[in-house]
Amino acid sequence: MTVPGVADVLNMGGSLRQYRITMDPQSLAAYGLSLAEFAEAVKSGNENASGGFVSTGPTEYNMRAIGRFDSVEDIRDTVIGVKGGVPMTVGNVAEAAEGTALRRGIATRNGQGTVVAVVIKQQNADTVQVVQGIEHALKELGPTLPPGVKIVPYYDQTHLIDHALRSVTRATLVGAVLVVLVLLAFLGQLRSTLVVAVSLPLSVIIAGGLMRLCGVGLNTMSLGGLAIAVGIMVDASIIMVENIHHRLHARASEPRLRVAYEAAREMGRPVAFATLIIIAVFLPLFLMGGVEGLMFRPLAVTVAAAMLVSLLLSLTLVPVLAARLLQPNGDGPEGEVRFLRLIKRRYRVVLEYALTHRRGTALVALALLVPAGFGLLNVGRDFMPHLEEGAWVVSTVTPPETSLEEGNRISEQVDVILRANPNVQETVRRNGRSERAVGCVLPVNSGEIIVTLKPRSQLSRPLPRASSPRPARRSSVHLAPVSPSRSLCR
Repeated sequence: MTVPGVADVLNMGGSLRQYRITMDPQSLAAYGLSLAEFAEAVKSGNENASGGFVSTGPTEYNMRAIGRFDSVEDIRDTVIGVKGGVPMTVGNVAEAAEGTALRRGIATRNGQGTVVAVVIKQQNADTVQVVQGIEHALKELGPTLPPGVKIVPYYDQTHLIDHALRSVTRATLVGAVLVVLVLLAFLGQLRSTLVVAVSLPLSVIIAGGLMRLCGVGLNTMSLGGLAIAVGIMVDASIIMVENIHHRLHARASEPRLRVAYEAAREMGRPVAFATLIIIAVFLPLFLMGGVEGLMFRPLAVTVAAAMLVSLLLSLTLVPVLAARLLQPNGDGPEGEVRFLRLIKRRYRVVLEYALTHRRGTALVALALLVPAGFGLLNVGRDFMPHLEEGAWVVSTVTPPETSLEEGNRISEQVDVILRANPNVQETVRRNGRSERAVGCVLPVNSGEIIVTLKPRSQLSRPLPRASSPRPARRSSVHLAPVSPSRSLCR
């Protein structure tokens, strides 16, 4: 609980230590004591108190009264009253013994009883930083544990976060490399490619500042927005560089800065309108509410910020770099490279054929449209993408009147079936709730089994896709991937 970002820790499994006092009503009545007096005496007898201080010459001593119970004998010896000059203790009217609290939760690991601790982080806390703090605290806690007791993490959300960030980062880098290769093929000049490519990292860096001002950090959705925008961020710069390149080739005798300035002014308005239209496509995402808005708003902010920054760079930095670095090349009428001239030559033939055979072209387009429409009907409509993080959570729900023992028996059967699967590496099962749980927790008729799968290289067969929950009349089992947004509340 001392780790920054931790809201609560729910412990389940094992037995919670408890002292029980079983009162004898007849003995209590014989001594002329009420139940309220008995309870107040026990409560006040289990307290420490300050005794002030005592000064003896040059020395001062702090005083305190130690009254907390340390054993069952302390409870039995607690004085609850005096009758006829004789003190009456708890042991005279009640029996005190050490026991366990009523169990409201059961936990197992691979079928063996264990104690499970579920750490809940605070709202808006960084998951990675919280987990790092927990790992540091567990290292310090390790040497103080009793012999034979060890703490073994069984599910860590940072694994999914790291995997998702690596995947999106890899996609972004691959996209950037492909963009540079396409630029090099079509512009035909390394300097032109570098002028355009330099706007990519600058757009991302400056867009990160705008995202911070909007309260958006780096997460899966915002990085996904960068992956989407990496291909369109350079559109404005490409148009600007190509127009400046053509003008420098056609007006080689004129001052370069003047030619670049006029070429940039010529394309400034079309480039600005085209970029703003792309940004407008993402505006509906800003208006989405609920969970959808929380998820997709970072993506919209990222794309809009990246596009705005790329537009600004295409109107300012790119013309300056183009005027300083570009050199006219190519032997075409406008400095076109051989690869582009080859494509235009082939395209001219196809265009002429399409214009002279308009009816056949329309029929071909219609023939392609019909199967595409049928294919669209079979496209999945899942709101959440399919995640394969290597872990499942199996939720078991029985009727509300089901006892903890019966719910544990049913979920134990599910646990046995899961552990029999050769692809399963470990299962951790929780039934019911923590004895000290407060707020929104699972009832005793609910259970969860965290299923950790073997590494992908060791899987014996492909994994089935996660299914959606289905209503059941008596009991049901829900299988779904574990995700960072998953909560203990239902």
